[in-house]
Order: sequence, then C-alpha cells, then structure tokens
Amino acid sequence: MKEKLGLLMESIKKDLIFLAHEVEDSIFKALKALEKQDRKLAEEVFELNKKIDIQEVKIEDQILALLVLQQPVAVDLRFIVGALKMNNDLERI
Repeated sequence: MKEKLGLLMESIKKDLIFLAHEVEDSIFKALKALEKQDRKLAEEVFELNKKIDIQEVKIEDQILALLVLQQPVAVDLRFIVGALKMNNDLERI
C-alpha cells in the first residue's frame, strides 16, 4: 500500500513539474506576443492555456483519487495538500 502511494505521489510530482514548464512557456510566449504585437503567437498562448486547463483537472483528479483510495497521513498528506494548492496556483498563473 505504501509502495502504491509512493508511485502515485511520484506521478503527481512529475505532472506538476510538466505543468509548471507549460505555464512558464505560456508566460514567455505571452510576453513575446505582446512585445512584438504578434497575433499568431497570442493565439498559440490561448491554445496552450486550454492544454494547461486540461492538465490541471487531470492532476486534481489524481490528487483526489489518491486522498480517497490511499488515505495518506502526516508527511504524505502535507505533500498532497501542497500539490493541490500548487496545481491550482499554476493554472491561475
């Protein structure tokens, strides 16, 4: 059971890192689009935002499933709560 919890938490960590990179890329592209008044690049940012929204929902579903099915405690629970907050904040950025 502890092994499965660890694997699920690793998956969430990887997905959060991926999401953070996508958000960073989106910010970079948005600034570049604004600077150069590039409409096509701005449209790419909107498309990337849709992917970010989908990824955020996927991560949230993983976290909630982990909470319900694995019933983590102590350090694991703190990580999961932090991950849920990070996920939400990254999507809003």
